[in-house]
Amino acid sequence: MAVCYDAGLFDPSLSLFSKVSSAKFKNESSSLSVSRGGLHPVVRKLKASSSTYNSQIQNKDLPRVIPRNKKKPFVAPPRRLPKRGIKKPRLEDPYSSPGDGLLVQEMIPLAYTVFEAREALLKLVPILMEVVPVKACRFCEQSHVGPIGHDIATCEGQGSSSRYKRHVWVSGDLDDVIPNLEALHSYDRSNIIRHKSMSACRRLSAVVELCIQAGVDLPDYPVLRRTKPLWFTDRKSNIGDLYSELLPDSDSDEGLYDYSFSSRAASHYARSSTANKSGSEPEFEGNKWRNDVDWISEEIIKDKQGEKHTKSFEGTKEIADSALRLWEIMRAGAAELMTRYTVRVCGYCPQVHIGPRGHLIRECQGFKHQWRQGIHGWQMAALDDLIPPNYVWHVQDLEKPLLLNELRSFYGQAPAIVELCVQAGGEVPEKYRPMMRLDVVAPTSYESRNAV
Repeated sequence: MAVCYDAGLFDPSLSLFSKVSSAKFKNESSSLSVSRGGLHPVVRKLKASSSTYNSQIQNKDLPRVIPRNKKKPFVAPPRRLPKRGIKKPRLEDPYSSPGDGLLVQEMIPLAYTVFEAREALLKLVPILMEVVPVKACRFCEQSHVGPIGHDIATCEGQGSSSRYKRHVWVSGDLDDVIPNLEALHSYDRSNIIRHKSMSACRRLSAVVELCIQAGVDLPDYPVLRRTKPLWFTDRKSNIGDLYSELLPDSDSDEGLYDYSFSSRAASHYARSSTANKSGSEPEFEGNKWRNDVDWISEEIIKDKQGEKHTKSFEGTKEIADSALRLWEIMRAGAAELMTRYTVRVCGYCPQVHIGPRGHLIRECQGFKHQWRQGIHGWQMAALDDLIPPNYVWHVQDLEKPLLLNELRSFYGQAPAIVELCVQAGGEVPEKYRPMMRLDVVAPTSYESRNAV
């Protein structure tokens, strides 16, 4: 007869051993030990399996969706900070960069890396969308990656009650895979944007605005570069150098960074933007991101005949892997920039602002905005507020792409860009495996209805 061993049987602290004496437990446990190996093979195997199970999370739920009538939670709740030993986040230090108006010199190459990774990613996603179709709901903001739309009742758009919350799918575009969250462009990040100057402000991608404030120079979006730090008196800041003093291109810094992106080819992103005079790449501390200059090359996008690899899944595997790596580089680099450059988000709407203080434009349409006269409720932003992941349902079997509503508890989810790359042949990243539920086999609808 087979004997089933359980890890709990070897734990004397459980209630099963409450009536057993400690001496009896010692005698029984000593018989399971061997003189040479120390522990019995069964005990060793159980401990190894339990440690492996604890280190690897099988299934992971997505972050909960905040209702529209609720405020977003703080990144670090103020009441829990003293208990956890975390210092309270404060404004940028006015006596160090970038709080004094100067750039953080060691983060300028990182800003160019994030900017180039985003530009390259936006060129690769349309190529993958020619192989893997993307669907978008006509009445809500949800999207789906797959040949046909799913049948899961999650629509919250206009007339969703009459459709029993079913989506109406149409062809999607690039914004359905990578949402383009816009922010106001600040010529001087130390000044607060007032409501009366709303018409003079331009909008651009929030990630691009973060890179501009971190040191990226774009001709279409001029920005003030100070050569002297700001002077602070009491609570007001007196600008030490006037607006006429812009950062000149000195002879000593000539050739240090290459700002000319217009002269490059569409698929060429070289190391000139991050290389120093000696030709070696600068090394940054921390393992959150890696400055890999070989993320993309011309051979990935075009072959020798100049045709795109969009005819088969085999031709898009390299593009999918490169897109996944660019996605991770962009997110890791943006998270590193947010440690020094403040990013704020409204607690009631998705609007973000790049700068130490939020703007005062009365455009908030969130919960009870009339109480605030349309002014945003600014708070510290998280990485998902700056780069929304846009979670979609994961399709495990491409031969049966239809997802049923009664089996929604068996389906996993992943960011749209990750799902697009995985369906195009890319390798599944380890960090997204638990939420995609790759180890869960969805039953048929007949089995789910007749399950006891």
